[in-house]
Amino acid sequence: MAWILLSQHGGLMLIAPQNSAGDDIISGSGTDEVGGYTIEGRISVDTSVSFTKRYATHYDGWKKGNAIFGIWGAGLYSDGIIVIWK
Repeated sequence: MAWILLSQHGGLMLIAPQNSAGDDIISGSGTDEVGGYTIEGRISVDTSVSFTKRYATHYDGWKKGNAIFGIWGAGLYSDGIIVIWK
């Protein structure tokens, strides 16, 4: 079974084969105003739905002493600064 979502920001096709418990396993990928993403989850036999949406996030930075400094981004409207200490 396939579900198809069409929106003003692009399309997404979710493939939903059944697992041994009778649940439909959701997997797919698409693009929206934030950027590219993947989706994984399930549609249970009791009709409940749960899924995780992950964006293709990139990180660029440098190491200085015991810290890493840089920037991250996941598309047009999602970015920021990162600081990680050891």
